[in-house]
Amino acid sequence: MLFALAMDAVKAAVGVLDLSTVLVLVVSFLATVVLLGRSRRRGRLPPGPRPWPLIGNLPSLTAHPHRKFTEWRGRYGDVYTVRMGPDDVVIVNGWDAARESLVRQADDFADRPRLYVFDRLSHGGKGVIFGQYNLAWKANRKFVTTTLREFGLGKQSMETRIQEEARELCNWLGSYDGRPLDTGLLASAASNVICSVVFGSRFPYEHEDFRQMMALLDRGLRLSMVGQIFNMFPWARFVPFLSNLGNQVIDNCDQIDEFLKKIVKKHKDSFDPETRRDVIDAYLHQMWQGMDLNSNDLADKFSEEHLVALMFDLFVAGTDTTASTLRWALLFLATHPDVQSKVQEEVDRVVGRETPVSLAHRPDLPYTDAVLHEVLRMRSPAALSPPHMTGTDVTLNGYDIPQNTQVYINLWSLHMDPAYWPDPERFDPTRFIGSNGKVLPNPPSYAPFSLGRRACAGKQLAKSETFLFLVSMVQHFSFKLPEGAAAPPMDGVMGFALAPPQHSLCAVSRD
Repeated sequence: MLFALAMDAVKAAVGVLDLSTVLVLVVSFLATVVLLGRSRRRGRLPPGPRPWPLIGNLPSLTAHPHRKFTEWRGRYGDVYTVRMGPDDVVIVNGWDAARESLVRQADDFADRPRLYVFDRLSHGGKGVIFGQYNLAWKANRKFVTTTLREFGLGKQSMETRIQEEARELCNWLGSYDGRPLDTGLLASAASNVICSVVFGSRFPYEHEDFRQMMALLDRGLRLSMVGQIFNMFPWARFVPFLSNLGNQVIDNCDQIDEFLKKIVKKHKDSFDPETRRDVIDAYLHQMWQGMDLNSNDLADKFSEEHLVALMFDLFVAGTDTTASTLRWALLFLATHPDVQSKVQEEVDRVVGRETPVSLAHRPDLPYTDAVLHEVLRMRSPAALSPPHMTGTDVTLNGYDIPQNTQVYINLWSLHMDPAYWPDPERFDPTRFIGSNGKVLPNPPSYAPFSLGRRACAGKQLAKSETFLFLVSMVQHFSFKLPEGAAAPPMDGVMGFALAPPQHSLCAVSRD
């Protein structure tokens, strides 16, 4: 994908630059890589595919790098090295190696590399997704998990918020009266749950500020893969035929940053330390405590920059991953009508058509729950983990991996391993149902929310949302492809999450 994007940019440039200029730029580009970026393999890094000079293995990593990494696993084993541009990157495949690195050696693999675009989004390594693994990260991660519980996670109040949003979502689906609709709009429902927790209230889908926020997030996610070019080659944003792409990425980062800062300012202007309305107020309270106690320790861990980075993390992770899971779920149901019928039969029997579904119904809906498990296995939002980085020299599967080495966990390889999942490309929810008729609690080689220190902090919220949203939708609608339309490609589109391609479905009322 990265190589293809760079080549597209070159082709576009040829139309506006003469050949000699392009050649000079290309030579300069390659020379700069050699002088500034080239790295050599160190220690006993695991062997892998032979890299091309200067660009490494990028030509092989097209639109679906997770599939290529899984293919290479058969040739080089569970742990091997690829070169991505100037950097050596270790790829970890399979259940055993993933657990060894992320669980048994959790602290050693918990850091993040300092990459240009990620640094811009995280205010220099802050927040919980791209933040550096240090005391501030640990404090902010603890804040997220504690505050989500405080504002209702695992309680009736959070469930009520999701149920209210599910009703709004079903009203929106019903407004199409069975006509084709773009399932990408499911992101609005997922984002509104986050809004209710972070801002203290939801927004009508047509609200101006809400639409602006969704547009910025959507554009940022579409630019996320382009941004990887500048993560590997930060100076590439100054190359004429790539500068426009770089400007788009940075401009969008700045707009998101400005939007979130305005929200923080509104909260600061009305802040009352005795009343905490939402996550932002809870964070401002932490900052206020630091100032009140004159504590440099708290001030270092909780700052406005940390807060803005954390808000970005919550919205991106809470919107894109949940929306992608729901879109995949509806697409699988539309292309497997027998599965959809079984889900609806179970829901009708246990919940009925009129009763709002609750999380208490989940144990009595094993087939429906298994469908969501199978969706997450086949199309986990994180086919590849965000890049980890070794915090010290480590040994994995007998290979020495130096400190500050980038490491990707290929979660796709866990979920598509035939040793654990026979015929892994077949959609079969029953593989998650045990002999007792219940959903298997902790199946091996299954980690849709990753593992270890960097596992998704919002895992329980995401599971609650997808369950309540999906059951609410199938209670009232049947989903099918538009008349005469072929099913879209099921490989997915790599971005922040592995999302289905843009497509339409018809929500046909069952009422």
